[in-house]
Amino acid sequence: MRKNVIYALIMILALILSSCSLSMSNSIDELITAPALSEKQSSVLSTLTTDAAGSISFVYPVSGADRSAIRSVDLDNDGQNEVLAFYLDSGEDVNAIMAVLERKEDGTYYIADKTFGIGDSIASFSFVSGTTPLLITEWTSRSKTSNSLNSYIYENETLELGFEENCLKLTTIDIDDNGSSEFCYVAKTTSDTGYNVKLVSVQEDGLNVEGVIALDDECMNISGLYTGITDKNKTSVFVDEITSSGLQTEVFSLNNSGIFSDAAYSGGYDVVSLSKRENDGFLVSSSLNGILHFPSRVKPSTDTPDINNMVYWYTISDGEIVLGYSTLYSSDYQFAMSLPDHWLSDIRIIHNDNTPKEFTVVSNEDGSIYADLFVVDINGSADGLVADGYRLIANSGVNRYYVRFSCSEEDKQYIKDNFFVF
Repeated sequence: MRKNVIYALIMILALILSSCSLSMSNSIDELITAPALSEKQSSVLSTLTTDAAGSISFVYPVSGADRSAIRSVDLDNDGQNEVLAFYLDSGEDVNAIMAVLERKEDGTYYIADKTFGIGDSIASFSFVSGTTPLLITEWTSRSKTSNSLNSYIYENETLELGFEENCLKLTTIDIDDNGSSEFCYVAKTTSDTGYNVKLVSVQEDGLNVEGVIALDDECMNISGLYTGITDKNKTSVFVDEITSSGLQTEVFSLNNSGIFSDAAYSGGYDVVSLSKRENDGFLVSSSLNGILHFPSRVKPSTDTPDINNMVYWYTISDGEIVLGYSTLYSSDYQFAMSLPDHWLSDIRIIHNDNTPKEFTVVSNEDGSIYADLFVVDINGSADGLVADGYRLIANSGVNRYYVRFSCSEEDKQYIKDNFFVF
């Protein structure tokens, strides 16, 4: 009897294990099997492939709310959805293609019209519904050597170009917070002898230029274009320019009526472009109420001594440039450590480029140390630093930053609250 019970238990266990194995096998098969295309997707792909001179690869917009390569939308307000597709044809052109596909009665599709971009990529795309729906495409190339802002309408199975302008740098903003984006960009003048910065809004009948303003005559090229909110909800655009004498920044104010020169910035500032983050194009962020600051080597006053590795961050308040904060800064080691303003008249920075890298803030008056910073590679050891009283203040994923203070608790807390990595 006992043997029969044991045998029965073994058989039950074997059945359970075989069931789990089968279930696990099915799960693995499901994971490694590509999802089947829907009938509609298969028909669209078949149409594009048949029309193509080579192989098809879809192109996805880099930014924007809608980053689909294929979308179904009513482009001409006829009550029927068309299919809009972005793709590359290896046998026809190196430029990206935007095609509109119409559906036949038998459920298959045909290409009604298509147009080519200026490069192999699409920076952004947006569809604006209305009396006359708009297709707004920012064509670009992966090398980012050129951009083109274009708008189209689709009527009578034809893509009609309504607006087109090549631009060097472009940024998208929503000035009046109404859910509709405006475009701000830099383009060459019609005579090709200078540069303009332009503001373009989206209207029912297409894109409309709201304002144009010329950049400095000395501008030879553009290294950056950034927008942000300064004080009192004012939107500003910062244009980094390369001139024969170096870098400078012009700043303009934006509103629904256009783009205007900001008199507070006459003369320009030597902006440190490397301090801008590459991942999103904005300046290193500030904890000062979220207000946008821009960096400069220009000292806040003539009384401030020349200090190595210092960058000063300014913003606008009541139309005047004011100092936000001062930082011990290194683009090589990707950090900005804010220092209290009252230190500025009495410090120098000593930089030791051994491993790990050391930056020491020293008093000019008596040689005492206010703060000592070590930059340690992410794979390096910091055991000796911790034993000597250094504490981790930030981790960038590439470097770790350890600081030991010899200052007041208030100054120590200020530095901790305003230490940035980028």
